[in-house]
Amino acid sequence: MLRIAIIDEDDDDIERFQLYVHRNDTDKKFIVIPISPKQDFNETLDDILGANLDAVISDYRLNEYKANITYDGITLVNAILERKADFPCFVLTSFDDDAVKDSDDVNIVYIKGIMNGESNAKITFLERIEKQIQKYHFRIADSKAKIAELIEAKKTRKLDSKEEDLFVDLSHFLDKTIVGNDSIPRVFYSTDTNSKLDDLIAKTEDLLSKINPANDDTV
Repeated sequence: MLRIAIIDEDDDDIERFQLYVHRNDTDKKFIVIPISPKQDFNETLDDILGANLDAVISDYRLNEYKANITYDGITLVNAILERKADFPCFVLTSFDDDAVKDSDDVNIVYIKGIMNGESNAKITFLERIEKQIQKYHFRIADSKAKIAELIEAKKTRKLDSKEEDLFVDLSHFLDKTIVGNDSIPRVFYSTDTNSKLDDLIAKTEDLLSKINPANDDTV
């Protein structure tokens, strides 16, 4: 099952999203986790990061009915992405001009009418969520597989410069995906700052050991 969160201050909008998923999730792939934004931004973020999610869908104006909320959905999604690189995130809004202007990535912003078929898109919003989740899962699995191949290759020969660069990029991505803001800066992974590539390989193997193979791609 895919666990997706809907973050909204309006209970009616949460119910509408749950009903949308219920009506369109014919194969029963999704579990909807409702999360109400709290006054404290970090508490809301902790709720999301601790919910073991596959994707996050947030309303844009989280303070429309709660004046004590001082942040919006774009700010919240940006904070998630700082901690989980490339994590599937979506922002729903009735105010697309403001949301697009505030977002660094216009591709995460969607008009709420998309759930009612008010779009020329060839796939539904729910299908789009699933495809983004699949894409994210694949990138993690592919990164792990390529790292494993490079580690095996290093046992019998010296990696060339392109392979070392690839190893650095993949290791940094997985590190950022797993531990987010507490991740090791990318420069640390450069072999220029390590006496041996073996040191980096050992650190990366330790990183991979922290991933639960059964559930390594959720928040």
